[in-house]
Amino acid sequence: MSSYIEEIYTRYAGNPDKTALITGEKELTYKELISGAVSFSEKLKKAKIKKKNRILLETSDIAGYFTAFLGSMLFGAVVVPVEAGMSIYRLNEIINTTRPSLIFLQNNGEKYSNYLTEPADTELNSRSFPEEKNDAAIISTTGTTGRPSLILHTNASLLAAAENLVDGTKINKDTVMLTNMPVYLSTGFLRVMAVLISGGTVIVTNEAYDGALITKYSDLYKVNRLSMVSTSLSAIIDEFMDKSDKFPLSIKQAESVASVLPGNISLAFHRLFPEVTLYNVYGTTEAGCILIHDTAENYEADCIGKPAVNAEVMLLDENGKKITEPGSYGHVAVSGSMNMKAYYKKKSLTEKVMKGDLIIINDIAYFDQSGYYHFVSRVGDIINVAGQKITPLEVEEAALKYEGIDDCACTKVRDLKLGEVPVLYVVRNEKFDLTELQKILSKNLETYRVPKEIYEIGKIPRTATGKVMRHILGI
Repeated sequence: MSSYIEEIYTRYAGNPDKTALITGEKELTYKELISGAVSFSEKLKKAKIKKKNRILLETSDIAGYFTAFLGSMLFGAVVVPVEAGMSIYRLNEIINTTRPSLIFLQNNGEKYSNYLTEPADTELNSRSFPEEKNDAAIISTTGTTGRPSLILHTNASLLAAAENLVDGTKINKDTVMLTNMPVYLSTGFLRVMAVLISGGTVIVTNEAYDGALITKYSDLYKVNRLSMVSTSLSAIIDEFMDKSDKFPLSIKQAESVASVLPGNISLAFHRLFPEVTLYNVYGTTEAGCILIHDTAENYEADCIGKPAVNAEVMLLDENGKKITEPGSYGHVAVSGSMNMKAYYKKKSLTEKVMKGDLIIINDIAYFDQSGYYHFVSRVGDIINVAGQKITPLEVEEAALKYEGIDDCACTKVRDLKLGEVPVLYVVRNEKFDLTELQKILSKNLETYRVPKEIYEIGKIPRTATGKVMRHILGI
């Protein structure tokens, strides 16, 4: 198989009337999804759109968005996903960079409904599919460490990333997944496509997870899998702490994505829901899903799992040499069919990050004797206190032992004597007492790791996928 659309077409052919996608009040069977994709592809042809042209798709209508995504792929166009309600400045930047031939926006753009008429059954037979090497999508990063970049993926790389997720987290035709991940990002649409290429059913909602939402969809559709960011996972744990017996029995899998999962959260989850398998998935927009962690196998806070089926993961030292000894820190690097083709129209950045078929990721990690990889820090986040190295994660782990804060983030400031020192931003609750927090930090951290200052903040700045935007703190 060469692409999402070819895989999903196979599922349609085998079970056309099965429900594929549920969003809001809309339910699409596999036949309706494929019919819409074929219709969209034919309309692009009639509009004299050329293959390899860019098509900008806004996520205001989720059902229309995914149908158009597959239709564009079937036609041979390149999808440019954008967030509904995106800043006009960022939208203009993306449009000026990608120069799409068609723009689908809720306001002042083409409408999905005009491109999704019902094709005749004969039009659904014997389709030709795009080649795996063809460009398929230009996807924005979240901008965790600065301005977002645009990344070019092929049909093959998108499909390989989904295959990693399917294989590593046991998605199959019986999967009924509920997700509220932002589907304009690769993190979001990858989850949806992984279920669809497996012949399962996926429910996409824009609502925040809570007990009522999960129970509602579980009662309606027998949801057996949840996909979310770690902050949503924490909220579920808090809500069901004293009523775990109310958690829907149909749910057998949960997945936390986009950030390292604190050990106290995974441990609390397993204590509350021992029958539910909890996965944490590590990846990037550039390389998709590359490391998968079944958290029941290893409760360590920094564990990010083992390589996915299509990924060859390694660590490189400062000289670019492969690290072979367990416990040694190095830059994460990965090769495999899921890797991006390039940063879009950024040749110098592509050459800096890609060395042949290897992508150098801006993260530091180590692996242990059992082959598990452990996250240390993003390269620029490491704090150098007079030659002693600190990672924000270890400070945050210590702080979260205190029940008087709901969230926190550690970053660094310049210091004339020590070079750099850690500081901590906390979201307090009614139990907060600064002296108590300082005592806990002093008890659990060496002196040089204790934050020099603690600042109260209303909300930790995070990306749409839950990653801390440390570069914003202190501005």
